[in-house]
Amino acid sequence: MRVFLLVTFTLNLLFGNHDFKETRYIDALQMDQSKYGNMKLENNQLHLIYTNPIKEEIIYEEEKLVIIKDENINEYFFIEYPTLRFMGLILKYIITDNYLQLDNFFDVKITNDLVVLEAKPVIYNIVESIEIVKRDDKLRKIIMNMTNKDIITIETIN
Repeated sequence: MRVFLLVTFTLNLLFGNHDFKETRYIDALQMDQSKYGNMKLENNQLHLIYTNPIKEEIIYEEEKLVIIKDENINEYFFIEYPTLRFMGLILKYIITDNYLQLDNFFDVKITNDLVVLEAKPVIYNIVESIEIVKRDDKLRKIIMNMTNKDIITIETIN
């Protein structure tokens, strides 16, 4: 569940209205899974609308995460799931290029088109590192190396 929710929050990194491809390498199964969708920021809420291979909408709100699939609506309140809030803060800092705040969670290394975040002990139980690839100051790819050895890659399509 944590990995799924981390992926969801990571899409915050795409900031704006973008089509994206999310690929997860699941180490335990030694296989890749891909999903496609569109992401938009609206009324201070992030909407992730997956279209292929499943139809699903994920909404990141101020106090909760909402997942809509078929007729089912699931809500995850941050007060009950503090890791979600924690990850949400980290991703907000990434979106706003607030690397000073990220320094609380990661060792930050910035080069021309690459930002590497190496996890400090406070976050290491979830993620080892995050690589953010930018071109022309636009986010193009995020590679998350999870503690459980899964790898999550998110690429903008447009």
